[in-house]
Amino acid sequence: ARQWCSRCRGPRYCGKDHQTLHWKAGHKAECRPSAAPSTDGTPKLPSPDAQWSRQMAADAGKALLLPEMELLIETECELEMDDAERDGDGDGSDSDGDEEQQLKDYEAFVRSHGGTTGALDGEVSATELAAAAAGSDGIVDDCFRAFKKRMAIAPEQVLRHNRDGDPLWLTTEHQVTDGDVPDCSCGAKRSFEFQILPQLLSHLHLDTLAGPSVDWATLAVYTCSNSCSTGNAYKPEFLWKQDF
Repeated sequence: ARQWCSRCRGPRYCGKDHQTLHWKAGHKAECRPSAAPSTDGTPKLPSPDAQWSRQMAADAGKALLLPEMELLIETECELEMDDAERDGDGDGSDSDGDEEQQLKDYEAFVRSHGGTTGALDGEVSATELAAAAAGSDGIVDDCFRAFKKRMAIAPEQVLRHNRDGDPLWLTTEHQVTDGDVPDCSCGAKRSFEFQILPQLLSHLHLDTLAGPSVDWATLAVYTCSNSCSTGNAYKPEFLWKQDF
């Protein structure tokens, strides 16, 4: 960080925007003028007030910083092979059984017993069971089932890259439709390149903040299909935010 507060000369910043955020977050009330240099030119120790101000500014600045982590890149086929080796069956299948098949077996069990379980308060009927497994529109959300199955291969993943492929949606709602993604400024179509998964919210501790916070189901990024270049300048691309 090459910039710092010119008044207290305490906290350092990577840029003006960061300093503005910190000022609004509490540094304005805590900032104290730094001690004046001594007449003989030797450095002068900061006053207790200045020391307190710098510590408070540093503590406030921590709230604006996100933790840094390393991203490990692995292909999905490599992860599937590792998963198969752990299961010991060589085909990557789930040794605990398929969740969807278990639900179907339970529904069949309920129907074979006259439509009720007889074990739950109020006796749940087969119709009620099917409705509970469906969304608000009465249709089981296969997107979320597929998402859970893919995430089970590597639960800690936070980013998926699939150039010219399709995003892994969490729900059938709020998906990209024809005409939602604008063309690139060069005139070429934009295509899907990568997505940011909701697991990142937990790793960045953004899912524990009190009050309104950042949230998404997935963030899908679409880039120029021709990979056009503007030299060293940043190239604007398109992001689609799917909500829960």
